[in-house]
Amino acid sequence: MIEIKEVTNIDEKQRIMSDILQELPYLADREKSAQKYADLVSDMYFLGVFDRGGTVGFLAMKELDETFGELFAVGILEDYRRISIGRGLFNTMQNFALANGLNYLCVKLPKSYEFQTEGILGFLKAMGFLSFEDLPVENLPNLLDEENLKLILVKDLKNYNNSYKCKAPEEI
Repeated sequence: MIEIKEVTNIDEKQRIMSDILQELPYLADREKSAQKYADLVSDMYFLGVFDRGGTVGFLAMKELDETFGELFAVGILEDYRRISIGRGLFNTMQNFALANGLNYLCVKLPKSYEFQTEGILGFLKAMGFLSFEDLPVENLPNLLDEENLKLILVKDLKNYNNSYKCKAPEEI
């Protein structure tokens, strides 16, 4: 049975994120990139996705200020995609954001994701994110810079409606 749970232990967050990111094909220098990202999640809201005792995905969200959150990273193993886990992660994150007074969420897409941007954009737009040119978001030193930043998307949570359920792999 697939479960999405908040993870608060720093070591567990870092292990989950590093393990999943190392399995994703679109990261250049996977091990180094995975460790770089994992080192930054200690104080972020973090969700793990678990199935039959194993970790199959994660989502990390950073609170930028008292009203604005940023989706920092998300990763789902290939065999667990297209079964609504991403929607479940986003809904859980949005419920947390609203419960904690956040009104907006943003996502930054780097150029390194260019080959899969259409799929990511389609998913983010289906989740209610809109593209904006100029937002008050923090730059991530050494991870995203002006050369690598491609697109920033934002979502207003005021009209958010949680209506998605995750499906188990055997329900496909």
